[in-house]
Amino acid sequence: MQYELSYYIDKYRKPAIIAAIVLFIILVAAITYYTVQLAEQRRGTIAVPVKVVPQDAIVKLSNGETLPSSGTAYIAPGEYKVTVSYDGFESQTRDLRVSSTAKPFVYTGLLGKTKEAKEWQADNQADYGELETLTLERAREYNTLFKSNNPIVNILPIKDPYYTIDYRNYDDQSIELIIYGVSPKYRQVALDFLRSKGYEPADYRISYDNFDNPLEKK
Repeated sequence: MQYELSYYIDKYRKPAIIAAIVLFIILVAAITYYTVQLAEQRRGTIAVPVKVVPQDAIVKLSNGETLPSSGTAYIAPGEYKVTVSYDGFESQTRDLRVSSTAKPFVYTGLLGKTKEAKEWQADNQADYGELETLTLERAREYNTLFKSNNPIVNILPIKDPYYTIDYRNYDDQSIELIIYGVSPKYRQVALDFLRSKGYEPADYRISYDNFDNPLEKK
């Protein structure tokens, strides 16, 4: 009996090993194919973290694309409006600029509108608190990257009795300098001040306040 058992074990061991190897190769090939296909689908897109409360809320872009309510969305660069909605809650719509130079995200907590929704909101304050923490962390990351990309903002605004220099920032982390001077002479003084600090005004977009362009048609 023991001999017969050993015989069958030896007889089927090799086919079993071969079958296991074949299954392993098929599994690796399937995973590789899926990974390649997924990478191809995400080519040219930007990873955008998404988290909304309530978690079952619907998240939609202005192009009709539906995003996951939690996790990561892969979105083509561009400017969108994103709307988060859920029955019984007030919908929210905001601008979303997606680019490789920004840190876009969709963190939204909806406010209850009906009695039931307000009660749900009161019972799930921990979810709203987590969302607020994520938003603050993302804001800190954005500010750190923004100042690293635009070191000039560390010396702004500049306020002088005869001129001021400030800036306007955009979602893609670019900035536009805003210069106000009581006369052309002091606008030039403002530009010279920036050069004295090691910043070349020509490297920036600049808008002048209190200045009429003489070449502009009236």
